[in-house]
Amino acid sequence: VAVRQAVQHGIDYAQIANQVMNGYYAAPTGLYPPGLPYALQDQTTSPAQAEQLLQNDGWVAGAGGIRSKNGQPLAFTVLTYPQQPDIAPIAIAMQSELRTIGINMQIKQVEDTSTVIAEPTGWDAALDGDTAMDWTDSDPIEPLLAYFTTTGDDNYGGIHNPQIDRI
Repeated sequence: VAVRQAVQHGIDYAQIANQVMNGYYAAPTGLYPPGLPYALQDQTTSPAQAEQLLQNDGWVAGAGGIRSKNGQPLAFTVLTYPQQPDIAPIAIAMQSELRTIGINMQIKQVEDTSTVIAEPTGWDAALDGDTAMDWTDSDPIEPLLAYFTTTGDDNYGGIHNPQIDRI
């Protein structure tokens, strides 16, 4: 949980939207677009908070600035795909931002992220060109059920959390 929260706080969404993407995108402020009545604006950038979360969770900065815990470096791979060209510069910006807080994010381009993440081969994360509006314009609950509940059709990560299932 601390690592996921640190990743969220370690990414500068405004910088990516305004500088990397030249203002063509709005910086996200939460899971849902701010115009929706149920949207929370709880997505913030705070490298200091990210570093504190990692430190409190036992991730210690090591050689080259990458953190480790129990001999395991803090690293994960993000999948990208060539059909959405905006994803490559976004991934590179994220990689740079996360490195400053001690996370080694690798980038791997694949032809089809859906196929790769459906395979139980240890994938970590993927960037997708869909927007939150694409999957919330008709029903904000269905995507949450599909991606994050134990029996969800798109639960590629095998999430099994009885508390989320109950909610």
